[in-house]
Amino acid sequence: MKMLLNVGTHFSATNPLWFSLCHDNKYCHTGHKKEIGFLYFLQENIYTKCQPNPNSVKAKIFPHLFSSYPHDYFESSNKIEDYIKYYTNHWEHVKDEYQSVGDFTNHYASLTPEFVSSIADKLNAAFDMKVTMIFRDPIRRLFSTVGTNKRFQNRLNGIEQKGKTQMWIDKGIKFSQYDRIYNTFAPHFDTYPIIMEQLWKDHSGLSKFLDYDIKTLHYNVYTPDLGSRHPNEPLYLKDQWGSDYEDITQESLDMGKEKLGYVYENFEKTFGYIPEEWECQ
Repeated sequence: MKMLLNVGTHFSATNPLWFSLCHDNKYCHTGHKKEIGFLYFLQENIYTKCQPNPNSVKAKIFPHLFSSYPHDYFESSNKIEDYIKYYTNHWEHVKDEYQSVGDFTNHYASLTPEFVSSIADKLNAAFDMKVTMIFRDPIRRLFSTVGTNKRFQNRLNGIEQKGKTQMWIDKGIKFSQYDRIYNTFAPHFDTYPIIMEQLWKDHSGLSKFLDYDIKTLHYNVYTPDLGSRHPNEPLYLKDQWGSDYEDITQESLDMGKEKLGYVYENFEKTFGYIPEEWECQ
């Protein structure tokens, strides 16, 4: 039984990647939700239930991507065995159509090395584990992250305004530490770091990693990067096109290069190169 764990990162086209693997190519199925979040809650010792949302835009448009059968695996306790039980049972529901089960929780990028080490043996014993993580240019990713937060805050205040960008660089830093994320999972699992800007040019490496022919990739608002000029559609990718509602200025770009220089340096130390598509070049 195969298990694909995609561990982020936010605003790096995780939704288009999920649609690519679950809808367009039918490689994996993630169960009742795209992001079940269980491992993060387990790490933080937070009690939770797997609550599907049938009224979400994605669930209404793509109901086949969200399981509807009843389950009770997270009702009584938070144990890694509950997580394994859930996906073991889920595999019985999807194995005739899909190659793997999956969990695409972005917040797993914040899991600690100690926690991942503590659950790795049990996951590897239960599943043929594969881990992916999709990385976008850190400057662009942070700009999208803060753009979404600012727009949401403006709406809460009854204000719709373009706003300024001087605060965006101070937020979301931990999810830009790609070397840390990779080094948390790679010692324990077969791990494949994806560069977003490169994947939509050539997905043969992903096909090889999954040992499955990925024939096409889903539409991705972030590539090519059109800034605020992108179309405000489709509705189910609003988290993408709603994040870049203003264009990044040269001043903010220069600030990003200064503030995030160490992120690019650590990436190069870990992976031996920096993607030519990234702004630090």
